Amino acid sequence: MISDKGISIKFILFVLVCVYVSGDDAEVRCIAREREALLSFKNGLIGDDGFLSSWRSDECCEWYGVECSNTTRHVIALQLNACHYYGGLQGKVGSSLLELHHLNYLDLSCNDFGGNSIPAFIGSMKQLQHLYLKYSHFSGIIPPQLGNLTNLLSLDLSFNSLTTENLIWLSNLSSLSYLHLSQIDLSHPNSLQHISSLHFLYELHLYSCGLKGTIPSQIGNLTNLRSLDLSHNSLTTENLDWLSNLSLLSYLDLSQIDLSHTNWLLHIPSLRSLNELYLNSCNLTSSSSFLNSSSKSHLSILAVSDNNLTSSSFDWLSNITTSLVEIDLSHNALGGPIPNAFLESLVLIEYLDLSNNMLQGHIPKSLSNLSRLRVLVLYENDLGGELDELFGNISAKGMLESLQILDLADNKLNGSVPNLRAFSALTEVYFGGNNFTGSMPLSIGQLSELQILDLSRNSLEGSVFESHFTKLDKLKILDLSFNSLILDIAPDWNPPFQLDGIFLAGCNVGPSFPKWIETQRNFTVLDLSRGGIRDEAPTWLWTISPSLGALLLSDNQVTGSVPNLSSTSIIDLDLSNNSFSGPIPLFYANASLIKLNGNMFSGSISSICKIPQYRQLLRLDLSNNKLAGEIPNCWDKMPNLDSLNLADNSFSGEIPRSFGSLLHLFALQFRGNNLSGELPSTLRLCQRLLLVDVGGNALTGEIPTWIGDLDNMAFLNLHGNKLHGNIPPQICNLTHIRILDLSMNYLVWKNT
Repeated sequence: MISDKGISIKFILFVLVCVYVSGDDAEVRCIAREREALLSFKNGLIGDDGFLSSWRSDECCEWYGVECSNTTRHVIALQLNACHYYGGLQGKVGSSLLELHHLNYLDLSCNDFGGNSIPAFIGSMKQLQHLYLKYSHFSGIIPPQLGNLTNLLSLDLSFNSLTTENLIWLSNLSSLSYLHLSQIDLSHPNSLQHISSLHFLYELHLYSCGLKGTIPSQIGNLTNLRSLDLSHNSLTTENLDWLSNLSLLSYLDLSQIDLSHTNWLLHIPSLRSLNELYLNSCNLTSSSSFLNSSSKSHLSILAVSDNNLTSSSFDWLSNITTSLVEIDLSHNALGGPIPNAFLESLVLIEYLDLSNNMLQGHIPKSLSNLSRLRVLVLYENDLGGELDELFGNISAKGMLESLQILDLADNKLNGSVPNLRAFSALTEVYFGGNNFTGSMPLSIGQLSELQILDLSRNSLEGSVFESHFTKLDKLKILDLSFNSLILDIAPDWNPPFQLDGIFLAGCNVGPSFPKWIETQRNFTVLDLSRGGIRDEAPTWLWTISPSLGALLLSDNQVTGSVPNLSSTSIIDLDLSNNSFSGPIPLFYANASLIKLNGNMFSGSISSICKIPQYRQLLRLDLSNNKLAGEIPNCWDKMPNLDSLNLADNSFSGEIPRSFGSLLHLFALQFRGNNLSGELPSTLRLCQRLLLVDVGGNALTGEIPTWIGDLDNMAFLNLHGNKLHGNIPPQICNLTHIRILDLSMNYLVWKNT
């Protein structure tokens, strides 16, 4: 017999062997050759250290984005998708990936490969089943070698600057179930025919691919499709009979395809699985065949904006709305009142958009029964009446209790702004552009979830106190502009919010510059135009918010000088009609709008030549100041300038020839200076000129004959100069002219 001692020793040895083997396996699962291949791939990349910071240990199977097989230890997936990661990777895709012979999943989406081509060697990775390269800054021709990936199930090359000579290679990918080529140039013929051979496709996304011609009926052969997006192409179709074969379809987007000659509504009932339907900008009319009352639909989302649908559409809509969660009927021709029957059928609705129509009458009370409604968008209609009955009744709690976004802007609503205290979930309220009167209700200050408040362009009056903002700690956009409100705010007020946008134009925020704005550190827009301010601009104003992009202080009595703004990010600057003085500042190089007119700026404007280029500058108005000296000759640095006003200053010297480089210029105003010399012949290159006003100067010479070549000219003022000679007959070529003033010169009209 074997002794118990012998058995114990053998058992212990067996356990030790197992521990040794399993312990070795636990230490390093990564295959050395594949680890070296990954490190070589990494060496070709530049990126945030945090993104690949784990790519240092010996165990590559634990590196970020790397997945190994539990059985073979081979690398089977590389997922370096940066779509939800700040920074991402740059560089190039190295061929060392070819050493990963078992890699079946490769995702490099949302990185930056610098406009390089997709490497052709990827076509040799025949074991790949999933390839995702969307938003990765690839460009050039899609390598046809991708057609060698015959095991591929998913392919996403979308949103790159790619094109393809043809899609013949795609026909080889017979197992493909997911194909996303959106915003890739597929404008060559027969693209859809090649795709139609992929019978196992579940999802097909071809948004904005430059596709042209008629949708081939062979698309109906893709009977496994669940999602189809052909939107934003130049496609046409005589009928949609092919749709009836796609019985499994749950998502369909044919936006911007002309469906006016189709009976599109007749095909909805046959698509029993259809959940989301997008037919925006399809030239749909209400004359389309109606659904039978017995027709049922399981649609959850219906988007038919920017069509020609009229109010008769509400009839068939009532037949398909019982399952709808979202409906977008904006930008149509819906008129008359909103039917109660339509609203009553929306039992599950969460998102309702009827904006940009011609709806009239009161907002129906039945709207308050939509207990699931989160978003209500009715802006730009002709809806009228008061809102107190619908929104202002405290007892309405429980009705519309889910409402988060309420947009009733640009209607004809009147009465007082309703008490919205009961609607505590509100995050955005847009009441601008109506006829509301009275004061701003204190109850608004109780909406603790509110992020956007727009009461602009009404007839509100009275005072606004700190108590109006008591609980608005989440507020980001405040727009009270163009009312008769007085902001009666204590100088030491510390608001509960940090605003992104401050719009108070037309409100009385003065006479002192409001100090509470100094507490706001992240705003991008500050508009205090016509604010009743009679104060010096505080020094903190120009630098308080590093993200400030629009500073609008026009029509006040603000004094002081303007510092160097070249290191700011102020794109739109309007300081017009104030009392600023001193020299004009240096501006931000990407400035688009600069209005300093109606102030007391003085000295030369040669400083505008110090910035290498103002490529984004569209409008520059320095009129009605005390500026002097010669107009600098550096206008070629502003190639996109379309309007320049230097009127009513004391400029002297000749008009620079570099104005001829402003090919987008439509308005040129030098009135009321002391300019001399002749109109430069280079101005004939400014073919878009509509307005030229050089009246009240000391220009000499004759009116040039080329003036007749500026055939868009509508306003030409040469009044009060020293021009002489004959008025050229070519001036009669200005067939669009509305105002022509040649008076107070030394001109002769020679009748030929």
